[in-house]
Amino acid sequence: MQTLEYMRDALSRGDREAAIEVMREPQRYRALFKDPQGSERYLALAQQVADDAQQHPCMDRTSQLNAYAALTGGLDLARSIHYLSLSARLIEQDPAASDQDKLEPWLHPHALMHGYFEAGGGLALDGEVPGLDRAGIEAWRRGQRPLAYQPELLLAFPLHMDDPQRERLFRVTGFTLLPAPRWHDHTALRALIHSDAYLDWLDAAPLHLASRLSMALEEMATPPWPEHLRAAGYQVRGE
Repeated sequence: MQTLEYMRDALSRGDREAAIEVMREPQRYRALFKDPQGSERYLALAQQVADDAQQHPCMDRTSQLNAYAALTGGLDLARSIHYLSLSARLIEQDPAASDQDKLEPWLHPHALMHGYFEAGGGLALDGEVPGLDRAGIEAWRRGQRPLAYQPELLLAFPLHMDDPQRERLFRVTGFTLLPAPRWHDHTALRALIHSDAYLDWLDAAPLHLASRLSMALEEMATPPWPEHLRAAGYQVRGE
């Protein structure tokens, strides 16, 4: 490990190897980014490493993944999806990666909500932060309670995945609500959303999908997200 002063100087000169080293172990070098402009400089460094990786595909894998993770965290869903896709491609190339590892980019909150919005979903916030809870969904199914989101679209998130990822999701979770030959039957999957068995599946280990969906909703309802979502053309009402 180089000294912090050495690394600070190297980064100021745009040293490529220093940037890769810092992105390989960002926690070790976090003291370099504690000043008021630190977050901005860290994102610029992540962008440098991500851009460089396109020219040098053999770059350190961990540095690339950390750079993509940093760039995924902004307030632009389309940009997030771009870097999640790059992460997914890199993970797919790792022979040691498990099926769950390969799923994680597509279960990121931004990926889940991008699929929801692209499917025509919206948010009606009106002062209440939405979350996914079973009681609310059951009341919605009985027609007793409108929700801040559209459950028929959010809960259908497997339909927003491509076929290989949907198959991987169902394999990892031990999905048995439909036989494997019908995993891509959109009509059958949409019908399942209204069943208690589907809600049980969402709650179950190992992925705890209901919690992931709830956290994704809550993030999108937290300022300044609503403003950015509206600017991107998504249907979001209220704050």
